[in-house]
Order: sequence, then C-alpha cells, then structure tokens
Amino acid sequence: LEVNKKQTLIFTSNIANNSRNPDGNKSIEFFVTWTIRDEKGNNVIPPFRQKHEGIPPKSIDNANPATLTWTIPQDLPAGSYKVILEVDSNNRLQEFNENNNMIYRYFNVIE
Repeated sequence: LEVNKKQTLIFTSNIANNSRNPDGNKSIEFFVTWTIRDEKGNNVIPPFRQKHEGIPPKSIDNANPATLTWTIPQDLPAGSYKVILEVDSNNRLQEFNENNNMIYRYFNVIE
C-alpha cells in the first residue's frame, strides 16, 4: 500500500470471539491498542488504546470492528511503516487461542 503525506488512512479490523467462556465474554469490556512503527521499530505515534465493548459469543459472522483514523504528518519521512492492532493485551477475555490477538499491515509513505 503506497500513501502520500497528509493522506488520511482508515484502518479497520473485525474482532471476533471464539471464547472458552460459555457466556462468550459478552459483558467484558477490553482494550484494543493501535501502534504505528517505522522500519527500525520506533513508534511513530504513541500506542493508542481504545475501549471496546464486549463482543457476542461465537461472533465469527457477527464481528465488531475496531477502527483507527490517522492522517500522515507532512514531516513524516518517506519509507516503510507498519500499523499494528493488538486486541485484549491484558488477557481479560478467555479464548481458545491466546496467540492470535495481533494483526499488522505494512504501508509505504512516498514523497
């Protein structure tokens, strides 16, 4: 994905719940954390936490999205960057797989 400076990006990821909890964690609030890093792994923006309401059990077809809207600063150097979404970093949700709570996407800022 190639983007320009001052361009607004909208990152969205659906969050589904395949819970070990019979109630499906539907009443548990948790946080999602967005991070944008440069090629060296330095944070371009401080990690941004969003509160997310509980999600329905077995919500694979009924997933709730997490969204980050970010405008690329004019002074951001051209190069490769990575946006990272981490869900439930505090492990409040009971899940079958605790190792699939992070997703990322690369993008290139061009002059």
